[in-house]
Amino acid sequence: MCIEKVEIYTLSSTGNPMQYFNSCFPGREHCHAIYHYSTNSCYVTDAIQDAYEKWQPEIPVFISAPTGSGKNYFVQQKLLPYVMTYNGSTESLKKRVLILSNRVALNRQNKLELAKVVDRYLPLNAPSYEEACHKCSCEELDKMKYFDCIHVCSYQQLLASPEILNRQYSYVVIDEAHFFIQDAIFNYQTQTILSKIVSTFQSAVRIYMSATFEDAFLPLVQLEEQMWNRRPYWEREQHFQFIFYDLPCQYDYISEIQAIPEKEEELVPYIKQRKEKWLIFVADKEKGAALASALGNEAAFICSETKVGKRGNKVVYDQLVENQTYKPRILISTAVIDNGISLKDEKIRHVAIFVPQPVSFLQMLGRVRIQKKQKITLYIPQYSSGSLKRKLKQEMQELCYRWAFDAMNTQQRWYECNQVIQSQGWHHPGFGMDNQTGEFSYSPLSKLYLVSTILTLKYILYFSEGDTHVSLSGSAEIWRSRILNMLEAKQELDYNEARLYAALSDEDCIQFWNQTSINEDIVLGSFEKEFFCEIEGINLRYRDGFDFKQTILYARIVDLKKQLSDSKSATEHHAILAELQQLIKTYNRMVEPDKPFDIVAAQAAWLGKEYKPGESVKDATAQTVTKDAVLAWCEQNIFPLAEYENAKSEQKDKMLCEYGFDTIKDSRLALLRDYIMKKGREIKQQKAINGLLAEEKIPYIFESKQISSIKGEIEKGKVYWILIETQCATE
Repeated sequence: MCIEKVEIYTLSSTGNPMQYFNSCFPGREHCHAIYHYSTNSCYVTDAIQDAYEKWQPEIPVFISAPTGSGKNYFVQQKLLPYVMTYNGSTESLKKRVLILSNRVALNRQNKLELAKVVDRYLPLNAPSYEEACHKCSCEELDKMKYFDCIHVCSYQQLLASPEILNRQYSYVVIDEAHFFIQDAIFNYQTQTILSKIVSTFQSAVRIYMSATFEDAFLPLVQLEEQMWNRRPYWEREQHFQFIFYDLPCQYDYISEIQAIPEKEEELVPYIKQRKEKWLIFVADKEKGAALASALGNEAAFICSETKVGKRGNKVVYDQLVENQTYKPRILISTAVIDNGISLKDEKIRHVAIFVPQPVSFLQMLGRVRIQKKQKITLYIPQYSSGSLKRKLKQEMQELCYRWAFDAMNTQQRWYECNQVIQSQGWHHPGFGMDNQTGEFSYSPLSKLYLVSTILTLKYILYFSEGDTHVSLSGSAEIWRSRILNMLEAKQELDYNEARLYAALSDEDCIQFWNQTSINEDIVLGSFEKEFFCEIEGINLRYRDGFDFKQTILYARIVDLKKQLSDSKSATEHHAILAELQQLIKTYNRMVEPDKPFDIVAAQAAWLGKEYKPGESVKDATAQTVTKDAVLAWCEQNIFPLAEYENAKSEQKDKMLCEYGFDTIKDSRLALLRDYIMKKGREIKQQKAINGLLAEEKIPYIFESKQISSIKGEIEKGKVYWILIETQCATE
């Protein structure tokens, strides 16, 4: 039996931390959680077994399981065969399943797998869904929604699909359920979509699945509870309940964590030295395209525009969706594949993630489905406090802007949005016009995303720098003060209000993190009593400050403590004790970071991993760059001077743009910059660089050439550096 816990816990109104999930449900004494925690299995099918046959629509199901634990496998190989078999054995009302997901690429992969499953249960002379899928173009596959009794739709398509909204379903699978929070920052309809799903499909078993429920769990269950309370009283004889499956995360496949520079282009020489396959995630498509350009033919770049053939390598994107792998040695991607997409390629050995946001970070890492004994090296940027503060200021101003928008009347909102359209040519990110009301709006769930991101940034800055203060622009600063004054006027703050206050204030965010760590020495003693006493010492104003992951970890620790007391053999006792001690270390690292605190260590803690600051990739790269490597680089980047001299003016300008360097800032000069750093120099001027090359007897120099005409995007007068051989080399 893999299920270690199948019990019902009442969520107390007293805030007693001994009750599971209490921090997610402050003040809800009539809410029950049926909590399942599997320690013996890493796979969803083993944890759930055949329980899905007894699930009922009035009790929503949440499956929190890490990437690669088989959430979609459970749906495709357990739930769907059960439904197809049932339909084949009855002439009564057939069951239907609706599968919802949030990315085009994920939908394509799902459809290809679903087609294979459905074909197994069709009559012998029935047309094959799998063959139909393979005959379709990617665009045609996107439009396919119906696979017998299995229907597939993206969240973005749902509101415009009345044929789906008006159907009755037995099961609705809400895949990658963190979508409603994560995408709210740029999709103004996520709250509307979520409300429509919960209200429309009340007669179906709703199955929420995610590897990163952190910010999404509370609003999802709150909405489910609201819909429960709207039921007729004769349908509410019992309290609102939900089922929660919790599978532990496993990151044993990460063999090493290395710090890298925060500027993507500085990783170029290191990537060129490591000849295995790379997967690199970037936050900005411009930076991603520049990095791919600097890496040359070995790299492919994909982004949201790639799927419609506008930008990036569409061949690689389609290959990735259909075959779950890619041919280029280096794949650079934005968040276009951060959810649900599987990469089953044991040749992937290096993963770099330039996104300092926990949910996105974990989702991106989870794209690699580990094969056999595959190990990867994970690269985490060593962000500077300056860049983190700029990001913090941006997110705080976005949050304040939404509060200001709430206070506007309809006319003011129209004026505000038109101002943005006229000045920038596009809507403010995350804002759009509601088709039904004709009013501009945003998703309220974006506030939760912003608060979470702000707290993450402040957490890192506080424990690494000791300073989280940033000055906002005039109107944003006014709204920050108004929000803080409103919250300070309250006698008690609920969970979301406490997080909002911590996000916008300078001093009380410290109290928000003032959780008590667990003393390992009391593990074998009266653990519950001692820990409860320690918890009692926390400022009551921030009693509900535990986040989702801390709550789950705490639940596991209490459960293991009980198992430890009941253990009947020395072998079982030592196994439970080892796991318990590891969980306590992970928990303590979250609530009270190790000293000295490091920015990379903060991100490693999201994985429950320990990172000890040491030699960074940048240092290692500088040490390994040799004179021979610089000579080889020069040979590859020499400017075709003779061809240039004989070319016409317009052709000369094109050659400068293609072969020239945009001064020392150019990302293609990363190797040369590392060599200069290795020599203990800090050279930025062309004359000084040429002097160093002469000292090292490297027979190349840089010269400056100027654009002479204006053509397209070429700016007249712009100066480019070109690399040419010196006279001594020619002789």
